[in-house]
Amino acid sequence: MVLVDAWQEQGFAAVAKDYLARLPLEQGVRRDIDDNGDLLVRRAGKVEVERRKLLPALAVPTWLDPKTGGPR
Repeated sequence: MVLVDAWQEQGFAAVAKDYLARLPLEQGVRRDIDDNGDLLVRRAGKVEVERRKLLPALAVPTWLDPKTGGPR
């Protein structure tokens, strides 16, 4: 399934499900995508939810070498 087609036909939930399926499995860990795109990580036996914010992660491109200012 092409992600763009999935998004257009089934909404963001289809894209989130596809992304979550690609993450490495960890025993006792449940991951979800919040409505704002943040990754939510719940660990068995813990009440708090770890939130990994999407917007700051998008602010710095992973392909950019900070030393040279060019591609890695």
